[in-house]
Amino acid sequence: MNNRVNSVPDDFDISIYDACASWGLKDWVAELSARSFMSYVFAKEREGRLTDELRSSYVEQAELLLQMPLRNLRPLSDIYLSPLMDQSAEEFFRGHRVLSDPRYRAWVQRMEDTEKYGDLVEDGDLEFDEEICRNVHEYLSSPAWKVHRDSLGQVKRFFIGVDLNASDDYLVKQFRSWIAKTRAEANIEPKQWLFSDKRFEKWHKERLLPYLDLTFWAIINRKKIKPADMEESFFKGRYFGVPGEHVTKKVAKEAVKLISDETLYALNVELRTYGCVMPEKS
Repeated sequence: MNNRVNSVPDDFDISIYDACASWGLKDWVAELSARSFMSYVFAKEREGRLTDELRSSYVEQAELLLQMPLRNLRPLSDIYLSPLMDQSAEEFFRGHRVLSDPRYRAWVQRMEDTEKYGDLVEDGDLEFDEEICRNVHEYLSSPAWKVHRDSLGQVKRFFIGVDLNASDDYLVKQFRSWIAKTRAEANIEPKQWLFSDKRFEKWHKERLLPYLDLTFWAIINRKKIKPADMEESFFKGRYFGVPGEHVTKKVAKEAVKLISDETLYALNVELRTYGCVMPEKS
């Protein structure tokens, strides 16, 4: 296919997405989870590394999205039942296996240096060996999540030790402080509000889901749809100003965030605890 600028395809029907207006948490989680793979495709496209072979593997799926975009598939299942839970025995013993995992080699070296030279470093007797001193200090001062992130590239669970003999008020105060500090250090955006019906309504009105589907279709088929054409198809003249600007400056950014690992994980976690916090609509 050629790479010229194209209009929105004739068989694209924006009215199909009107069903999103009545969606709750379960529906959004299901549909966004089904589109999680798009993040990978979009990233490859931005990097200029989307191969012909990869494009061809998605052609049928891209066409299906235009014809039948809302499928209500099952949410992701590889998450935990609650954002707060005990460390399991399996998770505890899994930690011992990292000693033979090559991805943790740098941190294993820090551990070995600390076991061998830790006392000397703390006494100041190895000031001349900067690498060993650095390894010891990093090993003794780093939280476990940093070890996992450095070695694996990501971490979703953060473990802490809690002295339950302390008062409830003190524990809650310290936990809030720990959350703020750890999120800042791990570069995780604070999430202070539940995903509400008001937010779902905004996602629908901004046409974030159809933007994802149409953009995915265009990338796979080597098409370039003008943002102004998308805007007209989505909003029917509702936005004024520079044609297409609302799509490029707002819709595109918000839509891509919806299928990020962070958003999908937060949505799935909330889904598992939703009934305990906010009653579902009858």
